Amino acid sequence: MGEYKFLSDTALTTVIDDDATLATDTRAAGDYDNSTERDLECDVYLQVQYDSGPPSVDDEIAQLWVLPGDGEASETFPEGGDAGLGTDDDPQDLFYVGSFTSVNPSLTVDEVLCISAVPLRPHGNRFVLKNVSGQTFDSTWELRIKPSKFQY
Repeated sequence: MGEYKFLSDTALTTVIDDDATLATDTRAAGDYDNSTERDLECDVYLQVQYDSGPPSVDDEIAQLWVLPGDGEASETFPEGGDAGLGTDDDPQDLFYVGSFTSVNPSLTVDEVLCISAVPLRPHGNRFVLKNVSGQTFDSTWELRIKPSKFQY
């Protein structure tokens, strides 16, 4: 009899890397096309350090939403995003997947934080990250995902 196992053969993918700072109470967005791999979920990694501050340990520093695309040729997403991708709004609460909480904040060393097992839709997925740290993320910050699915 066969068994179901995790399969994590899709590469670690950067979904947001604007090479720019991100001010507090500001959003950044990036799209991930899942139509080829059809992964079911992903672990989301935020790599961040700060221009000033930094925040305190255990502070909520960022909020994350993932919006589903409709899969059509000219893909449409629900409202939400940043000034360059989607609408410059917080998305509906329905699409909120979690917060990143600081463990080792620094002005000189990247801190890597994770939200695990975030569901992915079979077509486009728009990741919207909002900085709520009270500090500016420096220009080296990135949001990456490691997708996975099941195999039989």
